[in-house]
Amino acid sequence: MTEPAARRWDRGWRGELGRLLEVVALVGLVVTQPLLDVLGRSPDFFLFHRAARGRSCC
Repeated sequence: MTEPAARRWDRGWRGELGRLLEVVALVGLVVTQPLLDVLGRSPDFFLFHRAARGRSCC
């Protein structure tokens, strides 16, 4: 017995969405990791920009 075409499309669509979310997460890591590495090695960046630990905004 074969599966209805609508169910096959739905399962394929969810699989593609899952793959897309994985790619988005990996791209986020690829962009974030070098930035955090640079900022972690130069704490003076935060001093020059007057970043405070307790303040959330200007």
